[in-house]
Amino acid sequence: MRYQSKTEQGEIEKKEQVKNQVAAMLMLRFIKIVADAIQEAGSHGIPSGHLYAVMMHKIDLRTYTYAIDILKESGAVTEQFHRLFWSGKRTIPTL
Repeated sequence: MRYQSKTEQGEIEKKEQVKNQVAAMLMLRFIKIVADAIQEAGSHGIPSGHLYAVMMHKIDLRTYTYAIDILKESGAVTEQFHRLFWSGKRTIPTL
């Protein structure tokens, strides 16, 4: 490993911080997209597997599950028999 000056280390840390901020913004945008889809399904809800099937070519199952868990923990979404319902009790997370 080559030696890095403090300036180089600072630049690397700054790039890493920006990368993490972008990743967080993208995750919040994805959560909003999932929330909107569930809300648009109305009182009948939407099967979680069907919703994931629509998105699976863009995201992995772990990311999808993480987003659903955040929405459920916030109280915005409930799940019954793998069907997702918009409860609207709380707003979805934002920055």
